[in-house]
Amino acid sequence: ASWRCPLAVSSPESSITVVDVQGGTQRSFPLTAPILDGGEIEVLQADTMTFTRDGGALVYDAYNVVTFADGSRTGLWSIYGLDLAADMVVTLVEPMPDITSTPEAR
Repeated sequence: ASWRCPLAVSSPESSITVVDVQGGTQRSFPLTAPILDGGEIEVLQADTMTFTRDGGALVYDAYNVVTFADGSRTGLWSIYGLDLAADMVVTLVEPMPDITSTPEAR
């Protein structure tokens, strides 16, 4: 089994880089979210990350700004799963409000 570690990069590009330490390789994945009915999601940052037991996916929470059809915006947290083999992000926990205010969503 390979030893892998995730790295979140927020600037200059928002991405997660998965480094295979034993294999000496790395792959980067842009921070994206599945399409939301009635709005657009911009993922601003990925936070806590962990691999699934089989190493096939990376699970992480992320702070999003959702822009609705009427132009209103709100900051929400969600949990995503990144399928490393399929290069696909799935929503595990729908975006939900945080109890603290975040300036990016204002």
